[in-house]
Amino acid sequence: MALTTKSNSEEKRSDLCRFLGKDGEIKQPELKKYKMKKQIKMLLASTVVAAAGYGIYTSQAREVNYVSDLIMENVEALASYEVDRPDCEYEVNEDCQMFVIYADGNWGLDVLKNHRKKDGWG
Repeated sequence: MALTTKSNSEEKRSDLCRFLGKDGEIKQPELKKYKMKKQIKMLLASTVVAAAGYGIYTSQAREVNYVSDLIMENVEALASYEVDRPDCEYEVNEDCQMFVIYADGNWGLDVLKNHRKKDGWG
């Protein structure tokens, strides 16, 4: 027993033949049903793909925002206490100033942003 396979053109012909009546006229109700089923399948498939894509996008966007916010909070927390000057402490929107004479003879005003003078340091 030999297996026979239909080519693409034969399959299309047999697909189209079911819409033809005995007299060769197109059966409109059958054709409309076929087209409607095909459109519904395409709409369903595109809806599923769009929903899946949107779900993946929102989950990745949430992770990125969460990680970046967490990292920024950690960086700010670590950076706010990196002061080697004993006369200053952290305070938002304040400036801690000190007159400095360097070893090479230069001098200037050392300004530390977002810090204030501790009590007793003048």
